[in-house]
Amino acid sequence: MYKRQGLATVGVAGAGVNTICPPCVKMQGNKLTQNGESFDNEVNTVDKKYSEVFLAWLAGFFEGDGSIMCFVDQVKGYKFKFRVRVIIKLSQKSSNGLEEIKKDLELGNIFFNKKKDSVRNTFDLVIANQEDVLLFINLIKPYVRFKKNQLEIGQKILIGRKTITSEKDLLKLAKLADSLCVLNVRTGNDGKKYTTLIKEYFNL
Repeated sequence: MYKRQGLATVGVAGAGVNTICPPCVKMQGNKLTQNGESFDNEVNTVDKKYSEVFLAWLAGFFEGDGSIMCFVDQVKGYKFKFRVRVIIKLSQKSSNGLEEIKKDLELGNIFFNKKKDSVRNTFDLVIANQEDVLLFINLIKPYVRFKKNQLEIGQKILIGRKTITSEKDLLKLAKLADSLCVLNVRTGNDGKKYTTLIKEYFNL
């Protein structure tokens, strides 16, 4: 159960879902989608203040039922042909807790993630706007213990993607993306996927 105290939400998330690698995530045109629904979210609340109680609780929620992912995809209109994006996902069996988090954060969108085995169906709160992802990382990072490395890599990618000036800069981000994938289980990435993609495309 959740007890709302302004922006502080206390209680225990009871679903026990730990979805590290997102199935059904793919590119459609220029947008990341899950089950055909767009991840793109234009909300940005960089000036919003949150209580330490809420942030500490949210960090624990992320460590148990959250993941941070990076995608490197070829997209038309980009100077160096590829877009690098970091995504945050929180998963639960029920949408109730996620609705509370979304309401307090004012970030992200909630999707129903239907699996072949209905027992494994989840609801996912996905934060895809890159400024919002960086905000989320900055908010919870001081309280995170077990996934701090993933968050630090995500920060480097988010900062680095703003200043890509060459194919070599893009390659550096691809290597970071691969290192993040290696830290996540069931990604299907051997740590060379994006690095190989960029090297082969630009003949580096």
